[in-house]
Amino acid sequence: MDKLVLKTVKQRVAEVLALFTAGLERWYEASLIVVDLIDEQNGEAIEMLKRESNGMFNDRAIAAFERMGRKQLVPQLAYMSGAGPERLAKMPFSVQEKYLGEPIELLILKDDESTDKLKVSVHDLTPKQAAQVFDRDCVRSLPAQRAWLENERARTVAIAKPVPQFPYRISGRRVTFFEGCTLTAQELARILSQIER
Repeated sequence: MDKLVLKTVKQRVAEVLALFTAGLERWYEASLIVVDLIDEQNGEAIEMLKRESNGMFNDRAIAAFERMGRKQLVPQLAYMSGAGPERLAKMPFSVQEKYLGEPIELLILKDDESTDKLKVSVHDLTPKQAAQVFDRDCVRSLPAQRAWLENERARTVAIAKPVPQFPYRISGRRVTFFEGCTLTAQELARILSQIER
């Protein structure tokens, strides 16, 4: 880098740091400069930004600021944590803007198979609700949420279904076989001895 370019890059790095410390309302301005530094330089400017920031700008922060500058990430989502904001940050920019300002429809599937709809802030979504509402790249519609819930319920039932240790159950003086099986004389004698108790 020649001296003139280096001076300009140093000024731009200092400007990014000043905008960053000025607060959230200035982050977008800082992100535009970060994008310029990424696009115009061969990586030296970003390395300088990392050094000059005393750890404030690591690779993750630079990636977030690049996404902000390229209108892929709403600035408020860069510092929010939680399942809802983290999933929302992966959505298109227009969806991020929409659901930061308004609640998301959440389908509740009750035990009696009836449903209820809630409007929930993205900040209040549990991890399971966030997975229900957000697909990889879009917000699920209510029918899509119902399908997701049914799939989760079926998966949970399949996981929770106890696997019998034996292919039969003894209850009082009765034996119930769960499936066809072949028993040895010793196993049959054990079953009979358990029934006679």
